[in-house]
Amino acid sequence: MRLFRPVQAPWLQQESDDSYQYTEYAPSFDLSAYVACYWTSSFQGGKARHHRILPDGCVDLIVSITDNNAQAFVAGFMNRFDVLPLTEPTFSFGIRFYSDSVHTLLRHHPADFGDGGIELELVWGNPAFEIAETIAQARDMKERIAVVEAVLRKKLDKAYRPERLFERCMGHIFANKGMLSVRKLAEMEHYSERTVRRTFAHELGVSPKEVLEVVQFQSLLVGLQQNVHARLADLALLYGYADHAHLSNQFKRFYGLAPQTVMAQIACQATNR
Repeated sequence: MRLFRPVQAPWLQQESDDSYQYTEYAPSFDLSAYVACYWTSSFQGGKARHHRILPDGCVDLIVSITDNNAQAFVAGFMNRFDVLPLTEPTFSFGIRFYSDSVHTLLRHHPADFGDGGIELELVWGNPAFEIAETIAQARDMKERIAVVEAVLRKKLDKAYRPERLFERCMGHIFANKGMLSVRKLAEMEHYSERTVRRTFAHELGVSPKEVLEVVQFQSLLVGLQQNVHARLADLALLYGYADHAHLSNQFKRFYGLAPQTVMAQIACQATNR
């Protein structure tokens, strides 16, 4: 079972309301080594708002659905936050893959996708259009997930195996919540730092240091949610930051907001429940 669970801003800050909904769904057990979650994001229209996306160490397959038409693309590893303006009604369905095992199902390196994304047809070929349309026309989430999981299980039959060094390194990163140096990571695998960096560039298109920082940030988010009244200095010590200033700077870089702002919002929501 995976110990790492990525966190996104709408879930963390419970931003759903009458016009905007963000929901996550767990995958079936046999796919849980590959899929972190399925998710939906919907905006009914009205007052414009924003959808914040955080770096989470994952790769997302996203189907944007309008009037039963669907456009599908794959977004690669993100190393910065993004904020999407919502002005028109929209509905999106996503599959959040773990970056160390996504190769098995997409048969591509995440480095091929970039964080801007590429069309699913370039990944899965002609069947991609039919798959996206079937997802769009599903009657409800239960049927939508069933369709997706049937496709994913077929993909597992022709599994592509990524480089073992990369998988092992990612395992160390997740197990240590990102609190490692690149040197220590290389030492754990008895490889040079240069080899580790080259492997990550080939597989993910980013450096191992960036991956370590994103996983460390994600681990911090989980801890922050569990203790919104903690002092930043204590959180910095617990999650491997040099000091609270280092924590704050990295948090702003990956979230776009100060940690105190997010903590206050979470605390307020907890009080109002």
